[in-house]
Amino acid sequence: MEVEDFIAYKCTEASIMFGGPGSEKNIGRNLTSIESRYGIAVNSGGGGDAELWDSTVYGELEDNLDCPPGSPCDHCLDSVGIVLNSACDEEHKDYEIKVIMLPLFKSCNSGMYGEMTYYNTRFIGFEDGIKSCGAHNTALAPWGSPDYTAYAMFKDSVFEDFNDEALTYIPDPD
Repeated sequence: MEVEDFIAYKCTEASIMFGGPGSEKNIGRNLTSIESRYGIAVNSGGGGDAELWDSTVYGELEDNLDCPPGSPCDHCLDSVGIVLNSACDEEHKDYEIKVIMLPLFKSCNSGMYGEMTYYNTRFIGFEDGIKSCGAHNTALAPWGSPDYTAYAMFKDSVFEDFNDEALTYIPDPD
């Protein structure tokens, strides 16, 4: 499955998230996510692999703050530029299943299958890892469970207005 040429702006959920089981490879091309809660999430599914090509993610931009000084702040949300691949051996549900029993590999969020390669990805505006309103602002983060993330390879990535502190935020596991 392949999607291309999407632009998402300040989404309170995912900009684009997919990972169907019916293809050997899921591909995203020329995707742009600007200050969204969960940016681009191209996932492998059905035991296959996934790729993201020529895409750009923006963190918080100084000219477009979620909560500018002097305004009420009712929408201060953590944001992630790219949600790391949540590989699984089945389809990705449009909701998150809470894992309460072992073995974890039976859960779609287990990250046990498939690989992800990111080509020519640009990360812009991730300057300190924290937004002006206090929420996290990170370039990369796992979806759901922080216990395991599938293999990911980045080729020819570009970082602009970027600080190492904003590279990733992995919350403590439950």
